[in-house]
Amino acid sequence: MQPAVSLHHQQSLAGLYASARSSAFWAKFWLGGIIGSRLMSIGLNSAEIVLIAVFPDTVTAALLRSEVDIGALPGGQLQIGVIFVSGLLLVFTMAHYVLSTLTFLRWQWNVSVNVPALTGTRPAIAPRWAVGSWFVPLANFIVPYWSAKELWRTSDPDVLAKGLPALVEPLHFEQVSSSLIVKWWVLFWGMLLSRAWAWHYTRQARDLGDWVMACWFELTASALTALAAWWAMTLIGEITERQEERFNNLLLQQRQRAAATE
Repeated sequence: MQPAVSLHHQQSLAGLYASARSSAFWAKFWLGGIIGSRLMSIGLNSAEIVLIAVFPDTVTAALLRSEVDIGALPGGQLQIGVIFVSGLLLVFTMAHYVLSTLTFLRWQWNVSVNVPALTGTRPAIAPRWAVGSWFVPLANFIVPYWSAKELWRTSDPDVLAKGLPALVEPLHFEQVSSSLIVKWWVLFWGMLLSRAWAWHYTRQARDLGDWVMACWFELTASALTALAAWWAMTLIGEITERQEERFNNLLLQQRQRAAATE
């Protein structure tokens, strides 16, 4: 357990607080782009499933990359259109994945370094580890979730609004946290698993059966990605505003204490 610092020390730490609203805005902006791209992907995969059902020979020719003029086949122009738009969407989506990842990590760093200013304690999960754990195998299964729980708890504005001491005990991982975090985390890993299966079937697709499975898994992955991005946006907004409210309550408490001593 990390020791709590004195109240005097906490008051000096309050000057280190940096609002995360700007980084939260950009993280949510790019996550919103991912939601849009995934909704388009759901539409494209749905169209491909319909094409498979209505024009199986045309889709098979495209799948096997045969020398047949696909555009001359029944539904061929539609199949070419789906392939072309899917390619453009892939480039768009990859750019948004990179930008949303970078801005999310920037936001996570921002809110993590605010913890001492808001609580008077060092965070149980250091900012570097909170961000770096995403790239460490096995650790990325649980540490980001723990970090989110800590950020949620240490940004609780009610602790100060109720007139309780500003100092809080370090995080205990067994404590109940917002269901919002659980939903986000379950959807995030569901997205990764379904996308792995989609990639597996896409790489090994040799017939329409495999291609149908790939389309369904990709459609599922897109839906889970959109939901995970939505909950991530909600989580970012909630934690950011909770920190703002807690910090404002902390400043109010300091002013009241200063006025009482005059």
